[in-house]
Amino acid sequence: MVLERKKPFEIITEDILKSILKRLPLIDILRAKAVCSSWKSTAQALLSTNSDLCHFKIPWLLLPREESNSGGTNASPRIMNLEENRVYKLKSSTPSTDG
Repeated sequence: MVLERKKPFEIITEDILKSILKRLPLIDILRAKAVCSSWKSTAQALLSTNSDLCHFKIPWLLLPREESNSGGTNASPRIMNLEENRVYKLKSSTPSTDG
């Protein structure tokens, strides 16, 4: 009989993971979605219920898309965390409609 060794992040139950994610800044919740498929679905479920994320007191700003050197626009949306005074570029999961 072969025992399958699980990675430490795979052992965490969904309830515990939700409890941890609720305490994290938004950008870290977005990053947690990249860990594995179960973390992605848990983070997406958490983000879809706004009542669970009431601890975000300082707003995030959605910034206009950057213009490229060739005159077009960059397809990546950008958000700014005012608390950190930092801009993040998000990878878009849908195709851009910029023409």
